[in-house]
Amino acid sequence: MRRWFSLGCAIVLAGILITGCGSNKSSSQSMYDAVSNEMAIAETTMAAVESKGEMEYEEGLGDGTAVNEEVDFTGRKLIKTVSMDVETEEFDELVAKLLSRVSGLGGYVENSSTNNPSSYVNRGRSANYMIRVPSERLDELVGNVTELANVTWKEENVQDITLHYVDVESHKIALQTEQDRLLVLMEQAESVEDLIAIEERLSEIRYQIQNYESTLRTYDNQVNYSTLHLAIAEVKKLTPQEEPGVWERIREGFSENLERVMVGTRDFLIGVIVDIPYLVIWGVVLFLGFLIGKKVVKKKGFWSFKKFRSKGKKDPEEK
Repeated sequence: MRRWFSLGCAIVLAGILITGCGSNKSSSQSMYDAVSNEMAIAETTMAAVESKGEMEYEEGLGDGTAVNEEVDFTGRKLIKTVSMDVETEEFDELVAKLLSRVSGLGGYVENSSTNNPSSYVNRGRSANYMIRVPSERLDELVGNVTELANVTWKEENVQDITLHYVDVESHKIALQTEQDRLLVLMEQAESVEDLIAIEERLSEIRYQIQNYESTLRTYDNQVNYSTLHLAIAEVKKLTPQEEPGVWERIREGFSENLERVMVGTRDFLIGVIVDIPYLVIWGVVLFLGFLIGKKVVKKKGFWSFKKFRSKGKKDPEEK
């Protein structure tokens, strides 16, 4: 980054020298010296702030000590994320209590999704929540979730972005210093060429400062508000926290199979009742078909043929 910064400074200086050739020689030389001096000061400021920030970080800054008068880093910048899978037998009650706790802790739900299947055996609705909560209240929220639901999986992640934060902040401060000094030089400029060159550099600086400020705002949001990824599953029976014994497994297996038989029988009966209209229609169609077929066969003498055949007589038509 410092290499590109130096290259930009060199380009600006070259532009000032080239465009200022037609103006007074002493004025251009003075402007050249002034811009060169201010660029060198800005680059030195960037290097000094960057170096001090890294030294404070490596020494384990955590007590709120200021790096200098312009930058105040209050400890490490940590992004905390927790992911949890939980299950519950009372889905609606759990969701209502969870949202109430999140609001009470000063957090909010960034996004959510809910799945509501039409039928199930040992599982039902499910939901996924991405919850943002003040970082100092994250442990309290995780504890509340543990009390309200049965936790089946949990993962915690902490990302230290202190060095990145210090680097971005130092570059922003150096650019702001350069911007202030260029504004002073703009007031002292004596030619249109000098003004154009300074304004072009100021536009580049302002664009870079905006990018750095946007990055810092994103970092601050991620540091100040931790994230909880929560997956909720509705079940008929909670997963045991400990491995069950032999007899416990037999009992649970028998109960589960018995429940499956009962559920299967229930679903079959429900299916039969639901399909009654189709069964009635097909029954009527088959009955009418049977009557029509019987009349057709009878008309052809099939029944009389069967009668004579059963008595061992010849069919009258054969005489």
